[in-house]
Amino acid sequence: MIATDNPRKRLIRLGQILKIFMEREKVSTTWLSEYFQTTPRTIQRDLLLLKEADFPLSEFSRGNYQIDKTLLKNFEVFDQTELALVIAIKNLVGQLGEPFQQAADDIFNKLYEDVTTSPVFIKIDESVILDKRQFNRIVKAIREKRQGTFEYEVFSPYQVNIEPYRVCFFDGFWYLVGKDLRDQKFKRYALDKIKDFKPLSPSSWS
Repeated sequence: MIATDNPRKRLIRLGQILKIFMEREKVSTTWLSEYFQTTPRTIQRDLLLLKEADFPLSEFSRGNYQIDKTLLKNFEVFDQTELALVIAIKNLVGQLGEPFQQAADDIFNKLYEDVTTSPVFIKIDESVILDKRQFNRIVKAIREKRQGTFEYEVFSPYQVNIEPYRVCFFDGFWYLVGKDLRDQKFKRYALDKIKDFKPLSPSSWS
């Protein structure tokens, strides 16, 4: 079990450590202790807990670790807070035996499938102001596979009819990605330039 004076803080750090391992080829305990401003001993305890939670972490030389990313592909879509929760659950079910471990893995796989098939892809680095009502209308249209229409304003406004596929946040901007029904081309539209999005009758596209 995770036992510490501040379990929430430690769990978040564990999630951050796991995210770092999935983004780097190798990581040293010295670098981690400096990054998190804590002691190497604390980092060693964190790494031990990750191993006990069945993460494929290995020490290839003294104080230097790497993780087998091929066994963690399904976790790449989760952020550090979600990974912290995954660690807590895996740590718990690992003590309950194989049936619980298998059940937890099945749940994680279902969560992965839900995230990767979601109509919204979000990679947020800072707070963003959105027209929530319009955003929700767009997401609902995607889920219901309905075409939509809106006014798009760049230099001068013009009307767009679209089969919306996904809403994305990338490099500081929100986009609607879909097929323009006029020329049948895939395009992206900045959400802050979309005005008065309206869903149309259900379409037959899949």
